[in-house]
Amino acid sequence: MKFSSVVLALLLSIGNMANAAWQVSEAESKVYFSSTKNETVFETHSISNVSGKWEKNGKLTVLMPISKVETGIEIRNQRLKDIVFKQNEYPSAIFTANVTPKKVKELKVGDSIEMETVGELTLAGKKQSLPIRFSVLRKSKSELDIKNIGNINVDAGNLGLGESIEKLKEIAKLNAISLNVPVTFEIKLVDMH
Repeated sequence: MKFSSVVLALLLSIGNMANAAWQVSEAESKVYFSSTKNETVFETHSISNVSGKWEKNGKLTVLMPISKVETGIEIRNQRLKDIVFKQNEYPSAIFTANVTPKKVKELKVGDSIEMETVGELTLAGKKQSLPIRFSVLRKSKSELDIKNIGNINVDAGNLGLGESIEKLKEIAKLNAISLNVPVTFEIKLVDMH
C-alpha cells in the first residue's frame, strides 16, 4: 500500500473518531422487549451486547445483535432469531434518531434531563417510526446513563412480522401471541475524547 493511501486511511479513521462524541458501552447496555402469549402470560426478554454511537451532529445509532436475543429458553431463542428476526439475512436490529446534544453537554455530574425524539427502528428489513421519551443522567464526566420513560410500543404487524409470529404460534402450540411488543432500554454512553 502506498504511503499516501496509509495517510488517507489514518486521517479518515481519526475523522470518524472525532465525529463520534459518545460510544455505546456494549458491556453495560441492554434492550428489553416483552411478549404476551395466550392473552395473560407476560414475559420479558433481552438483547445484550448493544453497540452504537451518538455523534456530535446529533445522529444516534444503536445496533442490537439478533444473536444476543435471550428469552431464558434456548429453543425459543433460536425460533425467534430464525423465524421472526431472520438473523441470517438481518444480523442486527437498528435504531436511529437525531438528538441534539447541546442540553446534555451542559449537564453537571449527577444531574439529569428528560428528552424526547422520533426515531426509526429497522428490524428484519422493515422500518417503523417510534416516538420515545427518555432520561439522560450524567453519571460522571465521561459517562451518560440513558433510560426510556414509559414503554416504547412496537407494532410487530406494522413491521411485517405478523406471518412469522403466526408461524411461531403454531409451532409452539399457543392460542395467541400479541403483535404489540413493549420495549425498554438501558444504555450507557462513554465519552470518546
